[in-house]
Amino acid sequence: MIKVLVGTSNRLKVEATKEAFSKAFLGDVEVKGCKVDSGVSAQPFGDDVFRGAINRAKACSMKEKADFYVGIEGGIIERLGKVMTFAAVCIIDSKGRTSIGTSGHFPLPKEVIELVKEGKELGEAMDLLIGKKGIKYNEGAIGVFSKGLIDRKALYVHALLLSLIPFLSPEFEWF
Repeated sequence: MIKVLVGTSNRLKVEATKEAFSKAFLGDVEVKGCKVDSGVSAQPFGDDVFRGAINRAKACSMKEKADFYVGIEGGIIERLGKVMTFAAVCIIDSKGRTSIGTSGHFPLPKEVIELVKEGKELGEAMDLLIGKKGIKYNEGAIGVFSKGLIDRKALYVHALLLSLIPFLSPEFEWF
């Protein structure tokens, strides 16, 4: 049995972690969320998205023993004049080896960017824009904008699987 701690109380992130680790390690996985502080703002930008993921994974490692510690942080980044959102993932194993990966990045519309500039978190901005509560705990911005083709959980599962690559291919020098 592989034990995984995820630095969040967000059900969707815990479920995504369970799905990714179950795929990667063929089942026998116990995943538990642990509430920790990201150490970055509620709406991180740029490198703070990565710092938040790393801080969450490290904070989990201090809570209890596990085989893997996971931090997932959603955030915003600007590249080539475009404002995009994505998730950063940090996975630390029981030996302290660390891997970092990301989800795909996708653009945000001006309406959302303006709300974020006013100080709203992306989840709050989406709730206001769509007129629905709790979008970040369900389909997420990606689910809304992709018209359901991709949802937030699938975005996280992909990012988690990419972050697991060094642990899945130990015959190469990653750490």
